[in-house]
Amino acid sequence: MLVRAYRISDKVGIILLKSSAALTEATLNGLHIFLSYGRRIVLSVFGGFFAILLGIGRLIWIVLRQVVRIAGVVGVGGLFILNIFRRLSGQAVRTAGGTASDAMARRAARAEMDAGLAEDPLRTQNRILSGLTVLLLVVLIGVVLWATRTQTSIPQPVMAISNINQANFVGQDSTPIVTVGAPLPTPVPTATALPAILEVRGSLSYTIRENGQTDIWGVGVGTRTAVRLTNNPADDRDPAWSPDGRRLAYASRQDGNWELYIYDLISGDTTRMTYDLSFQGAPGWSPDGEWLVYESYQGNNLDIYIMRVDGSQPPLRLPGSSDAPDFSPSWSPDGRRIAFVSWRDGNQDVYIFSLDDPRSEAVVNLTNTPDRQEDYPAWSPDGDLIAYSA
Repeated sequence: MLVRAYRISDKVGIILLKSSAALTEATLNGLHIFLSYGRRIVLSVFGGFFAILLGIGRLIWIVLRQVVRIAGVVGVGGLFILNIFRRLSGQAVRTAGGTASDAMARRAARAEMDAGLAEDPLRTQNRILSGLTVLLLVVLIGVVLWATRTQTSIPQPVMAISNINQANFVGQDSTPIVTVGAPLPTPVPTATALPAILEVRGSLSYTIRENGQTDIWGVGVGTRTAVRLTNNPADDRDPAWSPDGRRLAYASRQDGNWELYIYDLISGDTTRMTYDLSFQGAPGWSPDGEWLVYESYQGNNLDIYIMRVDGSQPPLRLPGSSDAPDFSPSWSPDGRRIAFVSWRDGNQDVYIFSLDDPRSEAVVNLTNTPDRQEDYPAWSPDGDLIAYSA
């Protein structure tokens, strides 16, 4: 009976001590994990409310740690008393049962201790499970509180502020009184009349270089459908519409060197206008459509020439030409002046030649800018202005 009572008391004492120690240690470890690793997450997500909870949790953890220390002291004392009881019981057993019973009791106690040591891996699992359970519980509570929070700020609509003037200010502090109205949609932009020069419509001609050759194309103003006007293996350039819009003068190398041609859009015929081994280019029409003005490189110099479209007269060198290069001619709308570019004064300027006074001395330097190089003069429809590049 004493041996049986010894075994029962020994087992009960060990189970109680191990259970209480494991439960206390798991709880403390879970709280420690939560307080150590969950503080930043909880603070960043749930703000000051959970900061207070963490403070309370830390306080509880400190109190529990003190309690555990006291419990540990009590446990040590209990184990000490239990060992004394076991020794007394062991002496009684040895007195009653002899050496054989004492050996059996020691083997049984050792077996129980070995079984207890074998249960140590479960302690680590219990710590992890306890920590995860506490963390999930806190997160669940936080999610519920966040989902059921009340809206503290409501965005206010932007209001229009208007009608602020001197009469609206009252009081000594000059507090303005403003009129607040509902937001208004953007007003429709005011329609702008189309300039007269763009109401003429018509077509534009230009050059495109593709597949190793340059050709002339045309497109109607206000449309996006371009039409190829020339399609020669040789290069074509410098297109110029006739005043009636039925003919197109241009320069081309289709016969081996740069010559002037006129393409008739009605008949589809192309007429060669110049026959010279030198360079001809940049044709321009007179307002009546009877003459062409162009640049030609003859006698080792680039000069301005004019010729009749019907070919009744040979080309004539412009009397106002000089020994310096003259090029880029443009006939005025009134038909009495020709603007061109020249290097006669040492730099590239725009000049005006008058057919009423064909003397070279009568040529006027229009731009006279030594620090800039001008080119491509073009008359305004009324003949009062000239546009050019610089």
